[in-house]
Amino acid sequence: MKIIIGVNSNHADSSACIIVGGKLVAALEEERINRIKHFSGFPVESIKNCIKIAGVKDHEITDIAFNTKPYSNLIPKSVFFLKNIFSKKKTSIKRIKKKIKFRYKNKRKF
Repeated sequence: MKIIIGVNSNHADSSACIIVGGKLVAALEEERINRIKHFSGFPVESIKNCIKIAGVKDHEITDIAFNTKPYSNLIPKSVFFLKNIFSKKKTSIKRIKKKIKFRYKNKRKF
C-alpha cells in the first residue's frame, strides 16, 4: 500500500498532508501549529502531526510529493523578482536561496 506525504513549502501557507491507499487521511497547515500567520518555511510540525494522525511509521512512507512547478507563471514571477531585487526586504532572493538550499541538502533523499 502506498503512503504518500504531500508537502507545500517555501511560500505562504506551508502545509502537509498524508495519503494512505489513495485516501486523504490528514492535512494540516503549519500556521495552525506554530501560530505564525501565512508561514512560508518548511512544515516540519505539520508533517510530524500528519504522520501521527495517520498512525503510520516513518519507514512505511513510500513517496514524498512537493507542489513545485518552477516554470508556472514565469513572466509574473520574473517581473516580481525584478521589481523587488533592489528592495530592502530581499524576499525574492531569500525565497530562491531557500529552495536551492533545500534541493541541494535533500538531493540524495529524493
